[in-house]
Amino acid sequence: MPTTEIQPADVYEIVAKCYDLLRIVAVLLGLAVLTFTVKSVIQWRRDRRVAELMVQTEDLAALSRSLMMVTRDKAEKQDDLAAKVKTDLDDRSAKSDAKLDTIHTLVNSAHGDTLKLHAVAARRLAHLTRDRADTIAAELAEHLLHEHDLRQAEADAVARLEATRAAGPR
Repeated sequence: MPTTEIQPADVYEIVAKCYDLLRIVAVLLGLAVLTFTVKSVIQWRRDRRVAELMVQTEDLAALSRSLMMVTRDKAEKQDDLAAKVKTDLDDRSAKSDAKLDTIHTLVNSAHGDTLKLHAVAARRLAHLTRDRADTIAAELAEHLLHEHDLRQAEADAVARLEATRAAGPR
């Protein structure tokens, strides 16, 4: 049975390809971890918002029960107090929505920065290795960044339009 001798150049080529694959896996794993982290932060903020709304709802329900116990001669005061509570709740809700929008903007910005970082790193790796798999990974990273930029531009345009409408005619 003939034996094939492994040349040092063959070993170097195999090691280089394994190293390249490990780098691609590391980039993809980084994207997966980032995606999971962003989703976790958004879910945490939503859960926290729901809990805040539940507390506000419980507060409003307690206030409502106490208002029902007020006598008829104070009915006018009840209406004034209920209107005040509604306005306060609307203000708090608007403030909470604004905070949530700000956090969402920050998360989107960080996501965009990370996508850009990964696209640049993947392109640099593809340029260095000139390997087809690295080039495909770079194109994918650039595509994901481009999609994110398009969605962000659309969201920014909608926000500007809503702000213009809210400001009213000049």
